[in-house]
Amino acid sequence: MKKELTVVGPDPKEFNLEVRKADVISKSFKPSIVERDVLTGMYEQLIVKEITPELCKESGDLRKKLKKVRSNITAIHRTEKSFYLAGGQFVDAWKRKSIEPIIQMEERLTELEQHYELEKEKELQELEISRLDLLKPYLTEIQKEYPPTGLSAMTDDVWENYFAGTKLGHENREAAAKQQKQEALAEQKRLEEEEIERQRINEIGWSRNSEFNDLGLKLPFLGISIPELGKMNNENYSKAFENAKVEKKKEDDRIEKIEADNKKVEKERVEREKKQSIIDKKAKESQERIDAENKQLREELEEKERADKKRIEKEETEKAQILADAEAKTQQELNQGDKARMNQLTTDLSVIKTRFSGKFKSKVNKKKFQDVEILIDKIIKHIK
Repeated sequence: MKKELTVVGPDPKEFNLEVRKADVISKSFKPSIVERDVLTGMYEQLIVKEITPELCKESGDLRKKLKKVRSNITAIHRTEKSFYLAGGQFVDAWKRKSIEPIIQMEERLTELEQHYELEKEKELQELEISRLDLLKPYLTEIQKEYPPTGLSAMTDDVWENYFAGTKLGHENREAAAKQQKQEALAEQKRLEEEEIERQRINEIGWSRNSEFNDLGLKLPFLGISIPELGKMNNENYSKAFENAKVEKKKEDDRIEKIEADNKKVEKERVEREKKQSIIDKKAKESQERIDAENKQLREELEEKERADKKRIEKEETEKAQILADAEAKTQQELNQGDKARMNQLTTDLSVIKTRFSGKFKSKVNKKKFQDVEILIDKIIKHIK
């Protein structure tokens, strides 16, 4: 375990205290410091011992004694500090009582000393306020929110020019606003008059359009709009009305001719369709007759083809059977002749196997001959 060090007392010089006054405070802590040092010695001896149940009990007892010393030191600190804290407050009270009359006298003397300067400053403040009051009726909204400063520093000539300019600017703004308002009213009146005139013209136009509609006439015959119709004078309107009737008559004649032509074309179309229907019916009957004849002919041909195919298949089957029988007979005869040769081949292979058995000396060739013997046995087995 780590050995702890003894705490050294603070140096009075670090706190700008006289040693004599600091000793008075230090003496209050000395009894507890002495007791702490004694317990420190016991602590240093205890922490190097082997841990046992007795050591654990001794550690608890020593800890309680150290706690008591610590509590004593804390109590001394509280007592000493409260004394000096009260002393500091007492000194502060003496200070306030002592210097307060002096401060009051200094303030009064300062007023007397700076009497003329203060009077001058007061006059300038009053002048600043009075000039600003004169300007307020002529300031813009932004200037009222952030009023101009330094008015009292202006000479009379400068102030009069500044005031006159501000007032003139206000008058100009008022005149411009008035002019703008008058122009806006004039524009509004003009638009209202135009709207009234537009409505009047439209009413006339729709009224005249009704006259056209009563006679079955439409504006497209005139090539003009409702507003244009309303703007016409009576003479022009009468001419337009007559022209429209003429154009309507021409249009009616044209439509009547188209309808007559359409009826004629429709009649011709119906007659053509009747003739074509008769032709189509005859063509259909003829085609049905031809299709029936073709169908019968096709069925007869298909029946003949099936019979021919069946006959040919039968002939080919009989021919194939004859060829197969002949081939089987030929193979049987050939097999009888080959049987003796196959027996001889088996014997020759056995002789080769017996002839060279035990003749090879090297391991490689012995192995090869053993493989050959196996192959010869497989060949003989295959032949049999």
